[in-house]
Amino acid sequence: MAKVLPKGTALVVEDEPEGVEAIRAALKDQRNTKVLDFNSSASLHRFLDQQPWTWFPTFALVDLVLPAVSGYDVIRRLRNRFDGRKIPIIVVSKMGTGEDILEAQVAGADAFVRKPFEGERLVAAIKSCLENAKKSSTDRRYSIAYYL
Repeated sequence: MAKVLPKGTALVVEDEPEGVEAIRAALKDQRNTKVLDFNSSASLHRFLDQQPWTWFPTFALVDLVLPAVSGYDVIRRLRNRFDGRKIPIIVVSKMGTGEDILEAQVAGADAFVRKPFEGERLVAAIKSCLENAKKSSTDRRYSIAYYL
């Protein structure tokens, strides 16, 4: 049985319908998690611009290969938008070289899940990042977690 995530909202930035389906399938047993998916950076930012500054997601899942803007830029923009909040940002991508992982970490990602993935592995990565975000700054893990 998949680990149960706390109640909240997931932002998913993924341009491929198959990728969105895979993420939704992985999160289907997480009845407390509302999934908001966006197929581009532009659609995500139109949504965020309509939200009050007090609104924030529980976590974000971001693909690195997106139309017009890279996933790295999306991660940086999310970090900037939610500055001071401990919002886990998890990369879900076919990319996965050491350089990709390092650049994702520098941009502000907390974990990297390589496609294709098992649903339980994605849920475990999300849960781990959420638990890490609750810790005090002295107890938090600051290196990126990589899930094959």
